[in-house]
Amino acid sequence: MLCAFRTRDSVQVIAAKEVKNTGPFKCPSCNEGVVLRCGTLRLPHFAHKPPVTCSYGKGETEDHRRCKAEIYAALLKRTDVTDVVLERPLGDVRPDVSAVIRGVRVAIEVQISALRLETVIHRTKEYARRGIALLWLSPWTRALDDDRYSPRAWERWFHAAYFGQVFYWKQGLTVIPYRFDPYHLEVPELEWRDKAGRLQMSKAHHRRSKRYRRPVSGAPLHLVRDFAPLSRDSFQSKTLEIPKARLFSRRNERR
Repeated sequence: MLCAFRTRDSVQVIAAKEVKNTGPFKCPSCNEGVVLRCGTLRLPHFAHKPPVTCSYGKGETEDHRRCKAEIYAALLKRTDVTDVVLERPLGDVRPDVSAVIRGVRVAIEVQISALRLETVIHRTKEYARRGIALLWLSPWTRALDDDRYSPRAWERWFHAAYFGQVFYWKQGLTVIPYRFDPYHLEVPELEWRDKAGRLQMSKAHHRRSKRYRRPVSGAPLHLVRDFAPLSRDSFQSKTLEIPKARLFSRRNERR
């Protein structure tokens, strides 16, 4: 986590702006003690003191921290963006970055692998209830430039929620949209004998993979200029639940 409360006055502080002798600090979620960690290779951040029983901040990676820190810093420089806050407490949700962008209340959540799909759905519903436009992001990875890619459950969910695209953060306010096209596996020619001893043969062919998709990148987008609020209806199938949502998505997106 990049923010914590200073114990002596319960003021929320940002790790990058604090020094250790201004502590002690406590977790915004469980109120237990956290320590300020700094280093030459890592961004300053707060971490729970062991034993750790709180899930807040669990599973955060350096890429995750860098993503929200850079977005926060870049938004602060924009004249068309106001009320920029890191890890703003909003009841049982706490967006990584939140702001008012061209008059629209926006929450930016950076997905980490430790976050369950049920939590993603709950947060999406909660932001919609509050009238906040939500943008789910994930840090970009080189694996997306491979010919085939195995999307995780939450990436498949994002792809459905945002009408066939997932947004990956690259740097600053630059976001790369990806769509996941079908990927086909090559099945070689096979020969075998049936129970009667007759020779059987199947021709070489291709079949659609259940696991893999072909990632296709779109043109880079600017998080402020190229995004706008989007209302979408709920959708449910045997394997997928998309609640009624208020999203922050690419401009001119279909509804």
